[in-house]
Amino acid sequence: MDEPDSEPTPEDVDVSAVDVFARIVCGVDRSESSMEAVRQALRLGSPSSPLVLVAVSETRIAVHAGMRAPQLAEGIEERAQSALDDARAVAPEATTRLLHG
Repeated sequence: MDEPDSEPTPEDVDVSAVDVFARIVCGVDRSESSMEAVRQALRLGSPSSPLVLVAVSETRIAVHAGMRAPQLAEGIEERAQSALDDARAVAPEATTRLLHG
C-alpha cells in the first residue's frame, strides 16, 4: 500500500520562488493612513505586480436619512470615488474598483 504524500515542511519550500506580492489589493477611504497603505503597496510589489485600489460605497446606510437619503447616497458615492481618485494620484498605474456594499 502506498503511503500518502506528506505535507511539505517550511524547509521543503523554496521561498525565493514564491512572490507573495505578485498581486496586491489595497483598500482606500480618503484617510492619510489609506494613502500610506497605497505607498507601502507600491514598495512591496515588483514593477510587474498589478495593484488594484478598492473603495467601497456603502450607500445602503443612506436609508437612515429619511427624505435626505438620495442626497446622502450620492455624497457617499462621491466620497468613495474621490478616495479612488486620490489613491490613483499616488499610484497612477494602478487599476481601480468601486464596490457597492
